[in-house]
Amino acid sequence: MSSEVLSTWRRIVEGERDDGAELRDGEQRVREYLTKITSQALVQEYGIWLANRNPKLGVQIFAEDKGRAPKFEPTYVVQMLREQAPDAVKYYLEYLVFGKGHTVYVDELITYYLDVVVTRLQTSPEDRAIVLSTYEAYRALRPPKPTYRHFLTDNASADDEAWNNRLRLLQLLGGAYDYDSTTIRERIESLSSVAEDLLVPETIILDGREHKHENALRLLVHHLGDYDTAVAYCFRGGASIYTIYQATPLPAAAPRPSSSSSGGGPESSKRKSKKGKKAPPPPQQKRRESEPPTQDQQARLFRALLGEFLRLEDTEARVEQTGLLLERFGAWFDVGEVLALIPDAWPVEVVAGFLVKALRRLVAEKHETAVARGLSSAQNLKTQHDLIVRMDEKGGGVVET
Repeated sequence: MSSEVLSTWRRIVEGERDDGAELRDGEQRVREYLTKITSQALVQEYGIWLANRNPKLGVQIFAEDKGRAPKFEPTYVVQMLREQAPDAVKYYLEYLVFGKGHTVYVDELITYYLDVVVTRLQTSPEDRAIVLSTYEAYRALRPPKPTYRHFLTDNASADDEAWNNRLRLLQLLGGAYDYDSTTIRERIESLSSVAEDLLVPETIILDGREHKHENALRLLVHHLGDYDTAVAYCFRGGASIYTIYQATPLPAAAPRPSSSSSGGGPESSKRKSKKGKKAPPPPQQKRRESEPPTQDQQARLFRALLGEFLRLEDTEARVEQTGLLLERFGAWFDVGEVLALIPDAWPVEVVAGFLVKALRRLVAEKHETAVARGLSSAQNLKTQHDLIVRMDEKGGGVVET
């Protein structure tokens, strides 16, 4: 009976005359009917048929949790779709990764997105020009401006599948997943045969994962002009910056780092587990940035960023970004090193705020040292007094030798 119903509906959907005009929205009716039957063979046959006609709708059949037929193993479905309905593979992988949290399929989904994006850029001069013009348009914006990630998202076209594939690619690359970064980098670098630096944000993310922080900062500052993200990159120790999850905002005025700190900071409270999940994260997922950066790591990155700011071609941007960096994060810099780097011709106002705060810290440290010495001296006197009192109570005296 079920086979006959589905066969009839398929012929009608494919164009056969429906005299009674009883079948409306035929593809959706087939999808709903397949959840009510128990034959896995029929579900597979008509699921594949529907996935070829309407990929987004068809994969729902294999992802259905409430269907009466036995469930399909995801690995089997991926292979089956790849062979019989290749256009539907992406939608099923997205369901597994984003809907079910099966991170074991992240590498495969990244590969799919990357292939689509790279192929478009290799074959379409127009698409290459659009990407490069996007970088140029963003660099031309004057501060304050949104981060490049927000700029890219805000300018995405809902109808451009390749553009949206790139946004999802950035989302996965910036996430805390294990994937083959070497293979991905090689695929990105294959674009150098048609144009240099086409996928800059993607390269920055890979540089961060591989601890190539100097190159990541160079790209952020000079190729994108995304100064706020460059600062955030240093503050978070090179942690992911293009993930969709909102990070803890930077402080308006960065606190002085503590020399006794073991690395605790804003990162420690940034990533909290979401409530209401039915199961813990799969074991394949690893939080690469779970440990907050140390003061030394931050200071090293901030020094590298200062060097990049001082190499900016635009004089106004060079002075402005250097001054802002020193004003907000001066506690991570050595006064002598900064003064040696700043050109003598620059007005003192550029570093005035930095110098004032540095002097205040030196005065505060001097006072703290004096107080500590006073407390130590008082403690020593008290210890000596207590010792003499105990000796008197026990009748102690001098022993002659």
